[in-house]
Amino acid sequence: MERAILEFLEAQKLGQDTFTIAAVAFVKQPDEDGRILLSDAELAATRRALAKLKRVGKAYDLGRTYQDGRRRWGNERIGLRATIRRMQMENVTDPRFRDHATMVVRTHEMLPLIRRARELGVDLS
Repeated sequence: MERAILEFLEAQKLGQDTFTIAAVAFVKQPDEDGRILLSDAELAATRRALAKLKRVGKAYDLGRTYQDGRRRWGNERIGLRATIRRMQMENVTDPRFRDHATMVVRTHEMLPLIRRARELGVDLS
């Protein structure tokens, strides 16, 4: 299952929600009304697999969207870009940004992510 999820995420250019990932992993086809039905067990298994992939750095939790409230997931390229962007925004909007020690800590957290993103050819501009 993890392999199917990883292959699907690697083929995507944008984050995908848990439900869509589960439908692909379990090879679900829409019914006559165009709906895809998944059991609670299938969704739970997908969440567990995504959590495991997240722990090893293969899948990134991109958070929930305001449109539908579903959690989005991305591959390493998408996840690194989103994480770096979020950290950059935090640096600009956080009032502690003026504190030199806080800025140094955040910079040290970002540098390995930026290096990895460059290795993968991620556009950070």
